[in-house]
Amino acid sequence: EPSWSAALASVDALRPPSGVRWGLFGSFDGQFTGLEPRSLLPFLPAAVRLSGTPDGLRLLQVANVGHVVRLGRGGVPGLELPEGRATGAGCERQLLRVPEPLPRAYVVGGERRAPETGDGVAGLLDAAFDPRRSVLLADPHAGGGDPGPVGEARVTSRRSDAVEVEAVLARPGVLVLVEAYDPGWRVTVDGRQAPLLAANVLFRGVRVPAGHHR
Repeated sequence: EPSWSAALASVDALRPPSGVRWGLFGSFDGQFTGLEPRSLLPFLPAAVRLSGTPDGLRLLQVANVGHVVRLGRGGVPGLELPEGRATGAGCERQLLRVPEPLPRAYVVGGERRAPETGDGVAGLLDAAFDPRRSVLLADPHAGGGDPGPVGEARVTSRRSDAVEVEAVLARPGVLVLVEAYDPGWRVTVDGRQAPLLAANVLFRGVRVPAGHHR
């Protein structure tokens, strides 16, 4: 049946949201349900519109995107093309590698206050903002800090309703977890409640003192 072939080809091509079937995280998977946070809505069109530009590459890196799957030929400027294969639909599927994406969890020392107006995309693409040294925070008290990496962080466990991160900081900084921000999440540092921050517009953040923390 043609419809069966189409369904199989869609999964084989990892067309979103079929990555979930294979246990893959998705960053810019498309808006299929209408349940996405409002803060996310401008980013998919921007990621598509800016594809192949330095700004498009930055959006992918900030969102911890390691690979992009696309149908067609020719590649995308700025992305590496390690592999291309035919799909069940008879067209070429490309697996593109994103160079140097930010980790899923990391800590930085610098803080910048996120713009109060606009869709947030412009703030992330501001040439004065370096996401490897600072973080944009939707917090009226944000600002200052010592820009740069201040330590290491890694996700030690993850469930649908809880994520545990272990972090070691040489000096105070902000832990950024590159998963979708929602005000319903709660965060603790070593078992004590801490303010949850919207980090880089889309993600979760929390201020952490120097030392070893969970």
